[in-house]
Amino acid sequence: MQELGVNVFKIVSFSLTNYPFLEHVSKKGIPLIASTGLHNLGEIEKAVETIYQSGNNQLALLQCTSHYPSEAKDAHLKVMDTLKYAFQVPVGYSDHTMGINVALASIALGAKIIEKHFTFNVNSFGVDHDASISPSELKKLVIGVREIEVAMGGSIKIIPDIEKEIQKVHRPSLVSKVTISKGMVIKKSMLAIKKPGTGIHPQDMHWVLQCSSEKNKIRDIVEEEGIEIYKGNMLVVLSELYYDLFPKAKWIFISREEDEIVQSMMAADEQGTHSKEYLKELVQKWKKYGVKVKLLKTVLMLNMIFF
Repeated sequence: MQELGVNVFKIVSFSLTNYPFLEHVSKKGIPLIASTGLHNLGEIEKAVETIYQSGNNQLALLQCTSHYPSEAKDAHLKVMDTLKYAFQVPVGYSDHTMGINVALASIALGAKIIEKHFTFNVNSFGVDHDASISPSELKKLVIGVREIEVAMGGSIKIIPDIEKEIQKVHRPSLVSKVTISKGMVIKKSMLAIKKPGTGIHPQDMHWVLQCSSEKNKIRDIVEEEGIEIYKGNMLVVLSELYYDLFPKAKWIFISREEDEIVQSMMAADEQGTHSKEYLKELVQKWKKYGVKVKLLKTVLMLNMIFF
């Protein structure tokens, strides 16, 4: 087979305890793929040891149920995890079920290799034809495998770019249920949580309630610092500059220079949620929308306050 240019050998399940054969093919020095049907974990371990002791560590193992055709309930795809962690090798699935569903499921569970029989005529005589798929099904299998690979994505939960515009529309904000006149103390009963998500984050309700009761004190601080307040706007201090609610709101942003803004934001972010690069990009975006930049260290850790 090597003379024909075959550069990977497949070891069928019933050869897994043929140790002289395993030694022979292992010494060829090329990658081996071994099916594990008909054998328990201890026998698989012995086969793996034989291959390794023959000087070949290029090995992948396939979960396999050696019955033609087999049913989905007999696939035991989770065995792939057992093989992966027991032997620290790539794993896959040798599929003898009818159709392509179980093979596709194996990809979602981590299979790196799929073995699937196919035939030009599934109605031909012989048990192998019963467990095989047609060329058109093979094409669907390949397309499905590639789609699942892309769909797996990463393991970090983020808000993807395609959700960001929808996020503004479908996430809720903190809103007023009644007309709030100047000087009123804001109570919880006066507030509601409704779409869109372009206003104050619902988790900041307690800050709105807290700050309203300290309004005069905050106004004194602002007047002392000479901060320019626009009628009907809110003062957004550094600890809450992480919500992407612009450009509709005209905000005042508290710091003098871009680097100082970023450093102050990092200091306010006690949990280290955002990187310096992310915050710097955020600052640049705010500046693009004409955000006023002033220094107000006194109220650094206050939140969204209405004037």
